[in-house]
Amino acid sequence: MLAEPNDESGANVDAAIIALTHKKFNKIFRRMSMSRTKKPPIALSRVSKLLKLRGKDESTVAVVVETVINADRQLYVPKMDVCALLVTDKARERILK
Repeated sequence: MLAEPNDESGANVDAAIIALTHKKFNKIFRRMSMSRTKKPPIALSRVSKLLKLRGKDESTVAVVVETVINADRQLYVPKMDVCALLVTDKARERILK
């Protein structure tokens, strides 16, 4: 049974989903249910660092549930594929170079 949008039991549905699923899904679900103003961005350097730490090759697609912003502190951005909710113009330029 799905809850109505204006129904107060909508939070109970979210709690039930969280209780029945795994930790990794819960992190993603929490991120996606945040409001746009409270969703923190992630730097391009952090995305490349996470890919490097996990030993992913160039054919891997980084899926990010937030805005990817440019990071000037990283001089070289490795070739990568990024799927995100939003990518800033400067970050897009550096990824495509």
